[in-house]
Amino acid sequence: MLGDKIKEFRSAKGWTQSVLAEKLDVSVGYISEIETGRRTPSLATLVTIIKLLDCSPNDIFEFSSKTDSNLCADCALGNIDDTIRATVEMMSKMRPEERFKVFTYAKDQKNLSEYFRKTK
Repeated sequence: MLGDKIKEFRSAKGWTQSVLAEKLDVSVGYISEIETGRRTPSLATLVTIIKLLDCSPNDIFEFSSKTDSNLCADCALGNIDDTIRATVEMMSKMRPEERFKVFTYAKDQKNLSEYFRKTK
């Protein structure tokens, strides 16, 4: 359910409903209704939620053209080395909020690396 996914990603960021509501400039009750499935956000609000939560529509709706179980088996990623293959297999077993934390960490590390590369 859409509301469950929004709650999952909100919680993974450590945000309360109040924090998300403030960032969206809506009431806490509105966020609660979205998360419990009593209301559906407008497309514009949903796009903003996705941006705020640093996730993708695929994460929220769990779209997938391939199942996680056959991702590495048929080399959907092309010619990849064993480290990347093992990482993909490991991450395919993670819950979405765990994957979110890994990607957030990786993004932060990339940004830090770029910052220090530019300052030298």
